[in-house]
Amino acid sequence: RELRRLPLHRGDVGCRVGLRDAVGQRFGHLVGADVAQHVELHAARPEIWQTWSALLMQHLELEREDAAKALAVAMTERFSALGADILKLQLPASEDQWEPTSRAISRACRGPWALLSGGVDFGTYCRQAEVACSQGASGVIVGRAVWSEAAVLQGAQRNEFLQSVVPARLNHLVEICSRHAAPWWERAPLARLEPPWFEAY
Repeated sequence: RELRRLPLHRGDVGCRVGLRDAVGQRFGHLVGADVAQHVELHAARPEIWQTWSALLMQHLELEREDAAKALAVAMTERFSALGADILKLQLPASEDQWEPTSRAISRACRGPWALLSGGVDFGTYCRQAEVACSQGASGVIVGRAVWSEAAVLQGAQRNEFLQSVVPARLNHLVEICSRHAAPWWERAPLARLEPPWFEAY
């Protein structure tokens, strides 16, 4: 299958989609970004391109904050219908939109969803995670919010940060998820798998 590149402008939502095609293969697709970038997509189904084009046009026509919430919910609905195993989504910038957006996503999502950081600082991400998980998210998928400061550190300072601060932050997020996150298996019941299930996965 051809690997294509789709140029995107600034957006507010990302999601990871797992699709099973006619021969049982599974592909991961990352769509949406919080900075201008090129995102690689496998062309697993033509519906992906039609969906993304329609959602991008919708985003451009709406106000920024309203667009962030509307786009998150629309992507949740459409990609859930395509068979997503899990969605990775971020919340709007305005804190007063976190709870209603998380609640709307949980209503629209057919499977589990997790919160991405979108590059916000760690304190903000922790507050977002608590809100999202209390409203139905099943956990977090985080990167920069945990380790971004290490990018400007050098030598011993960087090593100390990575060995002490980063694990502590991850443990704190584990505590938040343990207290508030919705169990993912309640939205995605485990199938009974018999060997060699992995040959057709």
